[in-house]
Amino acid sequence: MAGIKSFGIYLPLWRLPLSLISPNLKGEKAVAALDEDSVTMAVSASQECLRGLDRKIVDGLIFSSTTSPYAEKQLASLIALAIDLRPDIFTLDIGGSLKAGTDALKVAVDTIQVRGAKNVLVVAADCRTASPGSPLEMSLGDGASAILVGRDDVMAEFEDSFSIANEMMDIWRASGQSFVKTWEERFIVGEGYQDIMIKTMKGLMDKQGLKSSDYHRLALYTPDMRSHLQVAKELGFDSKSQVQDPSLSKIGNIGTPQPLLLLGEILKKAHEGERLMVAGYGGGADALSFKTTQRVSEAQRLRGLEDYLKSMRNIPDYLSYLKSRGLIQQDPPRPEFGNTAPSATSVWRERDQIFGMKGARCKSCKTIQFPPQRVCVQCHTKDQFELIRLADCKGKLFSFSRDALTDTVMGMIDFDEGGRMFGSLTDCFFEELKVDMPVGMQFRKTFFDGEKQNYFWKISPQRFNEEG
Repeated sequence: MAGIKSFGIYLPLWRLPLSLISPNLKGEKAVAALDEDSVTMAVSASQECLRGLDRKIVDGLIFSSTTSPYAEKQLASLIALAIDLRPDIFTLDIGGSLKAGTDALKVAVDTIQVRGAKNVLVVAADCRTASPGSPLEMSLGDGASAILVGRDDVMAEFEDSFSIANEMMDIWRASGQSFVKTWEERFIVGEGYQDIMIKTMKGLMDKQGLKSSDYHRLALYTPDMRSHLQVAKELGFDSKSQVQDPSLSKIGNIGTPQPLLLLGEILKKAHEGERLMVAGYGGGADALSFKTTQRVSEAQRLRGLEDYLKSMRNIPDYLSYLKSRGLIQQDPPRPEFGNTAPSATSVWRERDQIFGMKGARCKSCKTIQFPPQRVCVQCHTKDQFELIRLADCKGKLFSFSRDALTDTVMGMIDFDEGGRMFGSLTDCFFEELKVDMPVGMQFRKTFFDGEKQNYFWKISPQRFNEEG
């Protein structure tokens, strides 16, 4: 029986108070940093989902997003390398629809039930942009969610699903365009979202022979703070006790990962034997039913929405937000800061070091080095190393400095397991940095030459006190 084995979410450190857009607006939304995109957030959510688990058990990875940084290039394989999965797995990208997250969940379940896979990781992430000053700018947020679908030892067993396809120009973004567009709100909500969601959820209920009171909690994608409540009311659900709050006023509409994030939230509240429904919308709708097992109590130990909300920081001003979205182009402070992206060939040769952040540990004296070298700096043994992953390791900040012209911060980290690395710092305030403060590694964007987006690991102050 297929089911949910673990889940993880990721929200950026930064949030934009909507009052910075207009003084009369209330609420806030999650905003990715300048060096973040859907891929980096997917890596972070995947790490959260697999925390404490053996990554060798994962047989496949499905990446869902409407904001892939490439129009033609698979990103699931890059994410798999960054989180250190086995190479002999299947990878798949699903995009083009806001229900790509629930689509991927269905594919993962089918892969386990029909094709015999044991564990499939589903990760959804979006970093959608609306034109400045538009109503959508106020509502679109950034984030990622990951769910590990497994065959054994699950916290919620899959029961059934139902889908409807529906062609409608409601929300779209043309190929080659940056901004999300929308049609008239009353039409797309009434004739699109509400009508299709009601039919899809009703279809699942009829298929299972169940009524609204047989489901304990709902995780419903919603474009706003009211439409999903009307859907639930029409079907006889109690909006207060059964429907999970989407927290749009706190994080915004994060798109594809939204229903998966809400599914994780209702799992954290669930008890054994409860039936849950998750539904996604976009070009139609999906509805899936799960029933919790005795292992659902383990969901409480996983980080959820509240953990991330408590750790978020405000963007200082609207200009900083525009810069983070790439809506304001600035010339490099010095000519040498122009096109410095490495070649595709060199990145391929050192992919384990760049994306997997693999260092070398001397087999003789156990000294760890990054980047890997042929000769040990301690005992001078040659070519006697084993690879060790450092991306998941914590450490202490040994030293740091700031370039005032480029406003970049560089630092040195001493890993707790041994070894030292020099690199860029991210998600930090320079005045708050201290020697020996706990730090970790974050997968982030680096160089972009107009065609190729490059990634690497950066040093970041630890966001949570407990070890990750």
